[in-house]
Amino acid sequence: MSPSGPWWASPLIALVGSITGVVLTLVTTGRRDARSRFGDDKRAIYVEFLLACVELRDATVWTPTSEPGAETAPLLKNVRAAAMHAALIAHRNVGRELANATAASETLAAMIDEIRRTSKPGYRGVMDERHRARYDEARSTLSARLNDFTKAARVDLNVRTPVHPPFPATSAAT
Repeated sequence: MSPSGPWWASPLIALVGSITGVVLTLVTTGRRDARSRFGDDKRAIYVEFLLACVELRDATVWTPTSEPGAETAPLLKNVRAAAMHAALIAHRNVGRELANATAASETLAAMIDEIRRTSKPGYRGVMDERHRARYDEARSTLSARLNDFTKAARVDLNVRTPVHPPFPATSAAT
C-alpha cells in the first residue's frame, strides 16, 4: 500500500464531486425556473385584480340606463372574483392589502348605489353636490389602497425598481 491511499480513491472522489455538482446545478436551476413560472402566474393574477378594481373606480355614476346597482353589481362581482383568485397565492402582506383594496371597492360600489338611490342626475349626468365629497373620498381611498396593494405585490414579485404610485389619489369623475 502506498502512503497516498488506495488507487481507486482519487477517481471515486472525482466522480462523486462531479455528480454532486451536476445534481446541485439541476436542483437550483429547476427551483429558479419554477419560481419564475409561478411569478408570472402571480403577476397575471395581480394584474387581473387591479384591472377589476380600476374598472369599478372609473365607473361613471350616471349613465343613460343607470338604476340602483345596475352597473356596480357586475363590477363588484369581478373585483371579488379576482380577489378570491389572488388570495389563493398572495403572500401575507399582499393578502392584507388585497383585503383592504377589496373593502375599499365595496365601499365605493355602495356609495355609487346610494347616490343612484337618493338623487337624480343633473345636467349632462352631473352628480348631486351633496354626495360629491363622500364619493371623492371613497375613490381616493380606493386609489390609495390600490397603490398599497401594488407596492406589496411588487415586493412579492421581487421587483426592485422604484415606482411612482400608479393610481392618482384624487381624481374627479361623474
